Amino acid sequence: MKGNFPIKLACDFLIAHPETASEYGLKMLLLKIYEHERDGYTEAKKSFILKYTMQAKAEYAIDITPRK
Repeated sequence: MKGNFPIKLACDFLIAHPETASEYGLKMLLLKIYEHERDGYTEAKKSFILKYTMQAKAEYAIDITPRK
């Protein structure tokens, strides 16, 4: 997979599930907390993105395993 497909997949999932998208506020809070620390922000949001990427993967039956 090229680019940030897993992140795009998670975003598409959140758009399709407004009730889940309300949790996106957590990510925005992390952005404020880690405003000047990109690595800290990336690490803190990782579990959020992973959670919804995995849910989207299951719902859309998509294999997001990187190709070798």
